[in-house]
Amino acid sequence: MATGGHALMLIDGAGILGQVTHVYNSPFCFVASRFMTVAVGWRFGEKRDSPEEGWPEEGVTGPTPWCHGPAHPRLAGNELHIWWAELPLSDRSFSRVASTLSADERARADRFLFERHRQNYVGAHGILRDVLSRYLDRPPADFIFTHGPYGKPALENAELRFNLSHCEDRVLIAVIRAGEVGVDVERLRPIQGMEGMVTQFFAPGEIREIFALPPPLRQIGFFTAWTRKEAYVKAHGDGLTRPFDSFEVSAAPGSPPGLRNDEPLRNDAPKCSFRDIDLGPDHLGVAAVLGQIGQMRQMPWPGPLESQEP
Repeated sequence: MATGGHALMLIDGAGILGQVTHVYNSPFCFVASRFMTVAVGWRFGEKRDSPEEGWPEEGVTGPTPWCHGPAHPRLAGNELHIWWAELPLSDRSFSRVASTLSADERARADRFLFERHRQNYVGAHGILRDVLSRYLDRPPADFIFTHGPYGKPALENAELRFNLSHCEDRVLIAVIRAGEVGVDVERLRPIQGMEGMVTQFFAPGEIREIFALPPPLRQIGFFTAWTRKEAYVKAHGDGLTRPFDSFEVSAAPGSPPGLRNDEPLRNDAPKCSFRDIDLGPDHLGVAAVLGQIGQMRQMPWPGPLESQEP
């Protein structure tokens, strides 16, 4: 079975699905990402404690610090919150979050061919429910998700916008009130045939920018562009219907993330804002919001909320 010229067997950092019910997850699903990444030096945000429920101190400037995720976070205006966690989860955390999944989520998890991919799917979606429960003061198991035309999930009767991405050993969750959001995380690994993937899937300006880089930096350029493009597509909720070569982002490693061109975009469409996410030397993360981003706060997930209660 195929659509848009791409097979629907999902092969990505999240794992391989034996059966597919929708194909929103990622354009990356038609790339055999087991060929991926490089280890490069990358800026990592400072971890710090804060006097108030894990928030950074007032007046802190420079890179947004990682702070401990609070039990009841405040989200104002166009503020963007980024939560991250490592996979796989401990047995205790896994058991707690797995118990909150819906019957549909459990059925989808059971379609993964490999146990580690099933566990990562369950862990990531359980963490998402736990994070949302912190904002909405509702039990994680109570949430009902709706899906857009191409599968993008949303909360029923809630103002929060969110997006989830996970690879082999990381989960990223973006939460915002103002504007649709997309997020992507990729683990850096060497890619066989990277040049062919660039010429096949990327826009002309991105191709020129990546091939102008010194050879050791081209794979980093590939991931820089890929994560930005994936986050942008996920913010729009287009899934596999949006060809990756129909729009252009900045691709040079370390360049400010941004959209350079999107031909199908209407003139009255909201401007997309991007933020890079510090994840250490082995991962790249990007968030994209259809609208303006105010302050971005980055928080490690501290474990299921129930386990933090006295």
